[in-house]
Amino acid sequence: DPGRFLDPRLVPPDPPLHPTTAAQQEIARLIEPTVAAILGDRPH
Repeated sequence: DPGRFLDPRLVPPDPPLHPTTAAQQEIARLIEPTVAAILGDRPH
């Protein structure tokens, strides 16, 4: 979804590469259980 990236909003627009803050938070939420398991921690 290009709307979740900052780059298309630039003038002139660039290809989607850098997630927005909201998209970064969603990515972190989704990978946290796996990262916690790898590190021997618990999801927060």
